[in-house]
Amino acid sequence: MLSGVALGYLVLFALVGAVVVGLIFLARRLEQKRRAALAAVAAELGFSFSPQRNPELAERVQHLRGLTQGTDQYAENIFVGVYRGQAATVFEFRNMTTSSDSDNQTKTEQHQWHIILLDLGRSFPGLTIAPENILTKVGKLFGQEDIEVESRDFSRKFSIRSDDKTFAQDFCQARLTEFLLGRPSVTLEVSDRFLAFVHQHGITPNRLREELDLAVDVRGRLPEHLFGP
Repeated sequence: MLSGVALGYLVLFALVGAVVVGLIFLARRLEQKRRAALAAVAAELGFSFSPQRNPELAERVQHLRGLTQGTDQYAENIFVGVYRGQAATVFEFRNMTTSSDSDNQTKTEQHQWHIILLDLGRSFPGLTIAPENILTKVGKLFGQEDIEVESRDFSRKFSIRSDDKTFAQDFCQARLTEFLLGRPSVTLEVSDRFLAFVHQHGITPNRLREELDLAVDVRGRLPEHLFGP
């Protein structure tokens, strides 16, 4: 026969187990509802949608700003289609990072971004444009120099980096820089044949159309001579 203390522990373990199972069930239900909302948005946009994990797609973008570290990288919740005449792919990117504190305690975290890729139709040198911040300023101390463009205001407020200075300066013409100055939080990259926008959070269904509009508006302000023969 169980003692009162043993019975108390048994009841406690049962309650904890029930709470854990309940939380797991709730998380799964919320994820199912979220994926249903994403699928509905994809249908409205005329995009295909796949919730399945895709490590190959994640591998194609893992060199982008902020995505180079971590393990167990994969893409999921993938949208593919044409928006305002522009071929586009949208997906969530997840990975895991592990760090240790001063007491050698290991901490593992999962990270989530969502990425919009626009197909530019031809390959270009790599380029990153991001808001100037403390990290970019520290980078300059270690030799990571920004490229100066025609707009001094833009050069002051954004970090512009590329291995091809001429391409970066051609890219950052007035139509684009004036547009981005009104949207100071935008980060974009050119990688091979893609114009990429990396957002540091998962896809928000009711904001996706707005984000696609921004991406296509940026593409529409690129100098057309870049796409010539």
